[in-house]
Amino acid sequence: MVKYQNGKIYKIVSNTDDDICYIGSTTKKYLCQRMENHRNGYKLWKRGDKVSNTSSHILFDKYGIANCRIELIEIFPCNSKDELTKQEGKWIRNLNCVNRYIAGRTGFEWYRDNIKTMTEYHKNYRDVNKSIIAEKGKIKYTCICGSTLRKSDKSRHEKSLKHMNYCASVSAVP
Repeated sequence: MVKYQNGKIYKIVSNTDDDICYIGSTTKKYLCQRMENHRNGYKLWKRGDKVSNTSSHILFDKYGIANCRIELIEIFPCNSKDELTKQEGKWIRNLNCVNRYIAGRTGFEWYRDNIKTMTEYHKNYRDVNKSIIAEKGKIKYTCICGSTLRKSDKSRHEKSLKHMNYCASVSAVP
């Protein structure tokens, strides 16, 4: 069982450059245990045995795994992972760090913070892939009720009266 009363917020920094860091949280008794997990994960990732990499790997790549250390930022006893990650997220927002994700942030908060970026991304995607999108829009679908429509309209069509009446009449036939 995880003991959130042992909650800690930490940062991983280079021995030579304290300006940039990785922020994390743990419930492990000793920070050196957490640092060992980061180092082992990095070694597995470098060997190709681990698919995902964390933002801490950016520091290990830049400064070398032996040239990074872990430092306690705050002892944060709490009752749940949610409380711990929200506190971690506060530190991520306040410090210059390499973390790609802000811990404890909800999907809505992420959307609100990135709406302009995502709008621009989707606009560029549509501009670059205009012909592919047009081709997908031309794909036709013939429904069991006899209607011919674009495949992209299938979901809306299945909610139409024509389709529902047909399905009801077919299921009513013994």
